[in-house]
Amino acid sequence: MAGTMAQIIRLGGVDGFAAMLNGALLEIGTRCLWPTAEALRHDAEREGVATSPYVIDTRPVLSRPVIARRAAA
Repeated sequence: MAGTMAQIIRLGGVDGFAAMLNGALLEIGTRCLWPTAEALRHDAEREGVATSPYVIDTRPVLSRPVIARRAAA
């Protein structure tokens, strides 16, 4: 699987993280859902699966945290 990376997805409906690899849900042991992206990356790395640094967030836009930035002077 050279060059293949698992894509991490934040599942808004269950507030957990999963990964897709080659169009299929990634399963490590018996686990398909992790509480954090970091925990998922750790388990995937241990199994030799590379993960994308980006996370697809499926939560509704209004439930995501808002980051306010001050306008440049």
